[in-house]
Parts: sequence; structure tokens; C-alpha cells
Amino acid sequence: MNRTPPELAALLPVSNPVTLEKLIEALCQPIRLEVDRSVSGCIELLERILDEVDAAAESLHAADAALGVQIQACETGLRSLSGAPGTEAGLLLGLWQSAAGRPQAVRGSGDGAGELIQRMLKDAHTARAPLQSLLAQLRHFRHVGQAARKLARERASGSQASARAVQAVSENMIRLRTRALLDQAQQRGWMKPVARDSALERAIVAAVLQRAA
Repeated sequence: MNRTPPELAALLPVSNPVTLEKLIEALCQPIRLEVDRSVSGCIELLERILDEVDAAAESLHAADAALGVQIQACETGLRSLSGAPGTEAGLLLGLWQSAAGRPQAVRGSGDGAGELIQRMLKDAHTARAPLQSLLAQLRHFRHVGQAARKLARERASGSQASARAVQAVSENMIRLRTRALLDQAQQRGWMKPVARDSALERAIVAAVLQRAA
């Protein structure tokens, strides 16, 4: 006995009644058990990933702290260099030129050493920017993991928030499954194409959701 709402059959551009029945059956398959398995599997996967993320984050935080110390040291060095007497600045310049294999020049400033420290400071800032971006992404991922843990606790307690979350996941999975089945049916020559994000696609999804309610 076909329990599918007749409006869904009218919406699908399929001429063969046998093919139409098979497509309707596939579109209206229950999805709750699949959602439960998917949510549980996702939470378990997130838990494992979070453990690895936490372990990796320790070394990343240490590297970020080390770069912060280097940046502070370079800034302090530049301030000290700018206030050094001419003889000390000249000595620093000579040492830097000698180490760099450059000819000695009589100059009354520490531009050479300052240039080197400026380069170190720039490199430290350059290295720290993507590191801090990665740490920010890790913090965001931890928020996702914490939300997953909260969902797991709420599902165990049967809360309304959990029911709404699972319902939202179910509806999204139905939309994705519907789109995939429409594409498969069209590729196999069973039906005319249904444009993505079209009014017809939205009507088909609505009819499937009504059946799943």
C-alpha cells in the first residue's frame, strides 16, 4: 500500500510508474536511525580529534610564547641600540659588518646591527601570525567539540534542546539525500532534471519532509 502523499508523486517529473514508485520509496525512507548513528559517530570522532588537538596545542602554545619572547627581546634591543653612545654603536656596526663579510666603514651609528635586529623582529612577526591564526582555529574547533559534548548529554537526558537539534540534523540530511537521489535519477535517465535551488526542488523537499514528520 502506498502511504506516500499524492502531491509528491505529482511533483516528480517521472513518466514510468514503476520507476516513480521506486524513487518515492527511496525518498521517503525513515532517517531517524541513520541520524542517531551519524550523531553518535560524529561525537565519538570529535572526541578523538579533540584529544589530538589538545596534545598538539601544547607545543603550538609553547612556540607562540617563544616567539613572543623573541619579539620583546628584539624590541628591547632596538630601543637600547638607539640610545647607545656613538662609540658603542660604531663597535656594534663593525662587528656586524665583519660577521657579514662586508667592508668596514667608518660610521657613527649602529645601523648594521639595527638592520639585523629589525630583520629578526620582522621574521618573528611573520612566523607568529599564521601560528596565532592556527591557535584561533583550534579554539574555535574546541567550541565545536564542547557543543557536541553538550548535545550528547542532552540526548541522554531527552531534553527539548536535543530533540530540536536532532530534528534540524534530520531535515538537513533529508535535503541532502533528496538532492542526491534527484541527481541519480536524472543521470540514469529516469526523469527530467530538477534544477538545484529551484522552486520545484523546494516543493519536493517540503513534500518529503511532510512525509517524514
